[in-house]
Amino acid sequence: KDAPVILVGKDAASISKVSAYVNKNLASGGTVYIVGGNGAVTPEFESALTGSVQRVKGANRFETNIEVLKEAGVSGEDLLVASGMTYADALSASAAGRPIFLVGAALNDAQKAYLNANKANFGSTAYVIGGNGAVSAAVESEVKAYVSTTKRVKGSDRFATSKAVADQFFPGNLENMVVASGMAFPDGLSGGPVAMAYNSPLILVANGHYDHATELFHTKGATTLVVMGGKGAVSKEIAEAVAAPAHEE
Repeated sequence: KDAPVILVGKDAASISKVSAYVNKNLASGGTVYIVGGNGAVTPEFESALTGSVQRVKGANRFETNIEVLKEAGVSGEDLLVASGMTYADALSASAAGRPIFLVGAALNDAQKAYLNANKANFGSTAYVIGGNGAVSAAVESEVKAYVSTTKRVKGSDRFATSKAVADQFFPGNLENMVVASGMAFPDGLSGGPVAMAYNSPLILVANGHYDHATELFHTKGATTLVVMGGKGAVSKEIAEAVAAPAHEE
């Protein structure tokens, strides 16, 4: 939808602040898409919005994911398959600009029905993001029934997997690179559309886990590092080490 992802809480202050921002910045005639049911985003927040509002939801996270894919539309694009039980690999995948299919221990009936009904719209390859601990070989085999081939994109951990995703989907040089904490999801979730806007991968980092980001930044010829979140999420030391020599803006 060429739109940012806006996070909102359930407290009155969050609802007031976020709804005011959305109401001020929504384009004339635009639509606000609320992702998830009332337990995820409250009716109080929905009521505070003044523009056109469409709630995209399912009975659980996997069925909500299906409804998101239906709303976004899939046309000849390769599918990215990521765990819906943990967040890291899906965050890394989000910058690639391809549909992300969230999975658990096995495909449910709704997921199978969606894949079967839309298999003509998928590209030839489903990329499985992460190792077998994230997406099992059994689930990969289930997905393969609906596409020509599967390819696993993984590293030794979530940080190395984010680099593997970058190597797969951003093979050329980079002008910019976006990093976010791999230890929590909010900044990376907001950062997916930011990375897409910068034509950049989203690289996860943490204390002791940023060598892969440093290597990628310099081997890809990047000149600007975009850091999502404050210094409590990604420290100044990590940012400067990744982009060294660097100056902060």
